[in-house]
Amino acid sequence: MGQWTLVPLEVKKEALSALYFTAAVTIVSVTYFFIAQPELPIFYTLPLPNQALVSKSWIFLFPAISFLITLIQLIMIGVFKDLAPLILKLFAWMTSFMQVLLLMVIIRIILITF
Repeated sequence: MGQWTLVPLEVKKEALSALYFTAAVTIVSVTYFFIAQPELPIFYTLPLPNQALVSKSWIFLFPAISFLITLIQLIMIGVFKDLAPLILKLFAWMTSFMQVLLLMVIIRIILITF
């Protein structure tokens, strides 16, 4: 009986990078929560300033989204593991890219509040 793995061996490095970025999003969010002001401009693109400010607990939305994206995409990679390794690698790199975008959003919010 073979060992069951979620991610094929060819995609392990790319999947680990997505998990590292997910961990980075979580660490930055949790760390910032303890030093943040009571209201944060998470929706800073809205036209009215009073609509842009929300409670600082909303900062945990980003790690939740990050974890959900990573989990769903790793499951999808496991389900479609019979596809060509190049396609699986591209899919895994896109997962990492989305995590980088979420990390950049959190950093942008942090920079706005300083």
